[in-house]
Amino acid sequence: MSSKQWRRTTSPPPLCFYISNCAQARQERLELYTTQPCRHGEHDQFLYYLLHAYKNYQTLLAQTNRIDFAHLQKCAYDLLQKEQVHKHITHDLRYILVDEYQDTNYIQEQILLSLARATGKNNLFVVGDEDQALYRFRGATVRNILEFARKREFEGHNLYSRIRTKKGKHGQTFP
Repeated sequence: MSSKQWRRTTSPPPLCFYISNCAQARQERLELYTTQPCRHGEHDQFLYYLLHAYKNYQTLLAQTNRIDFAHLQKCAYDLLQKEQVHKHITHDLRYILVDEYQDTNYIQEQILLSLARATGKNNLFVVGDEDQALYRFRGATVRNILEFARKREFEGHNLYSRIRTKKGKHGQTFP
């Protein structure tokens, strides 16, 4: 199928959506798609070729001793799963403050929750506005902030008013 035919017959989600999902996918699934040609239609064929490209991209990164942002986050998460590293990183943590929480992705949320649990009192303070979620194209999900208050181990409060600061005549700020 040519790229012109592909564009006419289907409207795939943005490429970065697939790349981001590839970065977070299990190795077995990546292997399945890259070793078995598609059997279920154009969507599978698209994924098959995309995952081949992603696998080549990962190989090139490894050969040049480089890392991309998605893999960097995964490495940070994996390090926090090691008890000794987790203790070393979190031994003095008391509070975690996150601004623009609506622009976090799943793995960033897992890192933050892991760090917050180490404070002893789940001291995680997040600020965000679901109406200003901008980074979906980078894998961010507004679901993180929408569902934060439902996490039983954390206390959530919704604030419904915004206070913006204004600059005065002499540079001072006030609400």
